[in-house]
Amino acid sequence: MKHFIFLGLLCAALSVQAQQKKPVSKPYLAPKKSAATPASKQATQTSQPLRQSDPVQRETVTTPATKSEPQRDVYDKYQQTSRKSTREDQQDDEPEVSSVLKINFMRLIIKGVDLEFEQRIARKSSVIFTGGYYFGGILKGGYRLGLDYRQYLGRSLSPSGLYVSAGAMGNFIPVSEKSLVGQETGAFTGLLLNLRGLVGYQFKTGHFVFDIAAGGGYAMVSSTKAIVAKDGGTLPIGFLPAFKMSLGYAF
Repeated sequence: MKHFIFLGLLCAALSVQAQQKKPVSKPYLAPKKSAATPASKQATQTSQPLRQSDPVQRETVTTPATKSEPQRDVYDKYQQTSRKSTREDQQDDEPEVSSVLKINFMRLIIKGVDLEFEQRIARKSSVIFTGGYYFGGILKGGYRLGLDYRQYLGRSLSPSGLYVSAGAMGNFIPVSEKSLVGQETGAFTGLLLNLRGLVGYQFKTGHFVFDIAAGGGYAMVSSTKAIVAKDGGTLPIGFLPAFKMSLGYAF
């Protein structure tokens, strides 16, 4: 009987000792490692989206640049088209002629004839060379030379439309002293210089032009003879009106 009681106490002591050793046993430490593993996985999982977020941010930053390039291309094409259309419009507006040969028929009133040659030098400007001859009257045998610069105004293009001009005209006039002072001492040439400004309009229909202008200028007479001035030289005349009407052909 004593033996059975001793065996029972020994079994009870072994069972208590086994229960006390269970908390420090390996099966108890294993859950800690398994619990740490999900945390590291979560850390890697949380770190991976952060790494993947960088390309997303780059795409969001670079997306406007990629979108602006087509817009810039459209703008450049619009600018090129507008410039091309402007050049084409200017070319369409450009006159087909650049030179005009005209006759100033108002000069016939004083028995003279003037030929004018207008040459276009820019879209809205031209120069005019004038040459004339007096075939009768008190100025018979004289001639004239002139040069004018003409600027077309508004939407007018050379050689047609509204314009202003400025220039000088020299009249070389042979004068006999006998006709002026009663003494036949020969002839001399006087110079009538006219500095003038004009405002006019030149109409063009096809190749034919009609030019009309009015204005004024300052005139003076120059000579080496005392008949013009007291001791020879220049005699100012003053302001004189100027008119012009011409017919011509453009080419």
